[in-house]
Amino acid sequence: MMPFGSKMNHALMLSYKRTLSDIPYTAISSVINWSDTYNYTVGNPDLKAQSADIVMAGLSLLRNKINLTALYAHSHDRIYWQTFQSKETPDVFYTKPVNINGQGVWGLRCGMDGSTN
Repeated sequence: MMPFGSKMNHALMLSYKRTLSDIPYTAISSVINWSDTYNYTVGNPDLKAQSADIVMAGLSLLRNKINLTALYAHSHDRIYWQTFQSKETPDVFYTKPVNINGQGVWGLRCGMDGSTN
């Protein structure tokens, strides 16, 4: 955060955050868990950990009387449990976690403080 202006009553803010999620053991385990005769779940030892980047910028004018905030967040290597059909036995299906494309989100906020202080 950096104040500016002749009376230093405005401020500019910029922040960045990167998060990394744990991979659950069941998602990477090679143990086969049968739920019934035709369905089982297996892990994927090649999974990448999910991560996200968040960038936020803000502008505060006239000692917080007018505030503008913009945000962009992007996730990477999301984990999705996908169902496949067995090649050996067509009646059997299995669920396995896979990494899928990331997803981006934008946000914008504008606010005014109506107090007369």
